[in-house]
Amino acid sequence: MPFPQTYDVTIIGGGPVGLLLAYQLTRFGLSVCLVEKLDKNTPEGRYGRAITLFPRTLELLDQLDLVGPMLQQGFACRERKVWSFMEKIDGTVFDFALVLRQMFTEEILRERLDRKKTVYYDCMECVGFQVNQDGSEYPVSVDCVGVERVAIKSKYLIGADGGHSVIRRHANIPFDGDSSEDQWIRIDGIVETDMPLNRAYGAIETTTHGNVLWAPLDHGATRIGYAYTPEIAALYPDGVTEEVAVNQAIACLQPFSLRFKEVHWWTLYKISQRMARIFASYNNRVFICGDAAHTHSSGAAQGLNTGIHDAVNLAWKLALEVHGLSHPEVLDTYTTERQSVVQRLLNYDKDIALLMTHKLPAWYTGDRRADPNILLGEIFDQAAPFNTGLGISYETNVINQPWGSSPEVDVGVKSGTRAPDMELTTPGTFQPCVAPLGARRGRC
Repeated sequence: MPFPQTYDVTIIGGGPVGLLLAYQLTRFGLSVCLVEKLDKNTPEGRYGRAITLFPRTLELLDQLDLVGPMLQQGFACRERKVWSFMEKIDGTVFDFALVLRQMFTEEILRERLDRKKTVYYDCMECVGFQVNQDGSEYPVSVDCVGVERVAIKSKYLIGADGGHSVIRRHANIPFDGDSSEDQWIRIDGIVETDMPLNRAYGAIETTTHGNVLWAPLDHGATRIGYAYTPEIAALYPDGVTEEVAVNQAIACLQPFSLRFKEVHWWTLYKISQRMARIFASYNNRVFICGDAAHTHSSGAAQGLNTGIHDAVNLAWKLALEVHGLSHPEVLDTYTTERQSVVQRLLNYDKDIALLMTHKLPAWYTGDRRADPNILLGEIFDQAAPFNTGLGISYETNVINQPWGSSPEVDVGVKSGTRAPDMELTTPGTFQPCVAPLGARRGRC
């Protein structure tokens, strides 16, 4: 083993969650080692995955001076056909959903890393770690293997390494939940179609492919997603290929025409909803974030948003702990706050995933012959504040304290909730003040 390198924090996983954590922690003055298994220059490492950033996520990125380059490349969706919550966004300057493929989000984050405080390894895999209880300054030892073998010692370890997280499994953290037999296909590329309003984020109701996702992407691309039903699967006993994915995308859009000029990426995956029983282990020396802590369908496009909220929530609390500026109980709130939100998302996601595949939830007591799309639309409308992130809130804890017991104290904002945007005016002329990007603040 080589002589170990030492850092304040080691992060396993160089996706958007890991990159955002590294970016924030170095801004707070910490040293970081970031380890990524994939080669991000290959198609496997570049295309696909998450695409949508909702208003609250954009506000958080704005606070971190990151949103500008994302707005330059992304596609702003203010219309969503069938589901209307995108037309109901108010109280924020980001009154839209920004569609930007993960590869571009990652490129922006990598470019913004402070390389003086961040060591970045790609094509490097974490094969295990140990946490010593001897009171040493760097109790976490991480073993990584790539072209070379690297030994890393740090004060803290964060697993942002996806649904098959090595960190979660090595820490023996149970991943509670279940998987269904339902399968979905997602395919991205440059397309030609005679479907009207083809640059609006929408859903197409079909009797053969479930509730079809139609998402305009950055750089003129489009994502199409549909249910790969048992009836469709029976047509292809040899399995799914790119040709199958393209042909069924064409079929699900009928009677409109569709032609793929380019295929950038496609995938077939099973739907599951799972959450780690704890998000921190080894006396708050090891943490997990993003897909390492929770997985669900892409039906509500919440995966990347939830992971970013995890990263923002953890980073400032961990930095305060490292600098000795907070009580240990503050770090405990990462798990309690984020688990409460994720549990709500999983409950909601189960209903969405079923309804998008033309199945009614078990709790539904109405007419079982009812159109699932009607109930799906109602659920999306009811969950609009949660979807956009503007209505997410945390319960009272060591951070979120009530303003006071006096009934006269009423500031209009409950502790643990997002403070709404306010219009500022100059005191003398009452002219509107234009706040610079990054000036909006609120709980994360």
